[in-house]
Amino acid sequence: MRTLPPNNHESSITNFFDARAKASDPPRELVVGAPQRGTCPMGANSGGYVGWVVPVEHKTRSKDSGVVTVTTYFFWFSDEIIRGVTRRMELCP
Repeated sequence: MRTLPPNNHESSITNFFDARAKASDPPRELVVGAPQRGTCPMGANSGGYVGWVVPVEHKTRSKDSGVVTVTTYFFWFSDEIIRGVTRRMELCP
């Protein structure tokens, strides 16, 4: 059984990064993809529920050299709740 795709995933992901940001961090740009059907069971008592995964590109530009760094993350959702974050899609949280 699969939960419904998250509707507020963009704001949840932005809040996730905002909560971890430091004042000295370079400005960032987030490119949030569409929810995709995940293959991992989600939740403490998943009971067979399968969630959704949302790919995100986190881009930063250094102030000195202007070099852009792109890091890809995968956010795993069950309903509207982030259940995990991985750097590779094939790894379950």
